[in-house]
Amino acid sequence: LFVPGTNTYLVGKGNRKILIDAGEGEDGYLSLLKESLKSISPDAYISDILITHCHHDHWRGVPDILSSELNDSVLPIRVHKFPLDKSGQDHHNHMDFFPRNIELEDLHDHQVFYLDNDIELEEQSDNLTTTTLHVMHTPGHAEDHCCFWLEEEKVVFTGDCVLGHGYVVFNELDD
Repeated sequence: LFVPGTNTYLVGKGNRKILIDAGEGEDGYLSLLKESLKSISPDAYISDILITHCHHDHWRGVPDILSSELNDSVLPIRVHKFPLDKSGQDHHNHMDFFPRNIELEDLHDHQVFYLDNDIELEEQSDNLTTTTLHVMHTPGHAEDHCCFWLEEEKVVFTGDCVLGHGYVVFNELDD
């Protein structure tokens, strides 16, 4: 059974998680996200949201997440996206609708996010690694598109560069 939609991912071995993409803002997504975090650990939380690119199906869930109890007032969730040339085609069609009251921190090509494992996990494991997530600017589908490489697992989160079903439209295949 194929269920269309935008995939989102919680990344990190400890309680601190990075959420890759925030979905379309569909009803029920926020409760499923809360359930997923709770099933990992009662203390699991999201520190950052990384948006793969400007298309609304990857960021429309951000306002719901930020206005929920998942967003701690002491350590608020930071939202990151690769900067988009405001004169570009993608900006006009998509980011004009991004809420102006939500601050976006710029992602940079080759930027690295480190998530430390929890002490409890480290004590139970001989493998005391940090979760390492690399930003890879991959324009083409959208000029601001990024993929994310999870070093320890040798996994790439491809956003819309690779889909499990259907095909991807590229604005500029050379990029």
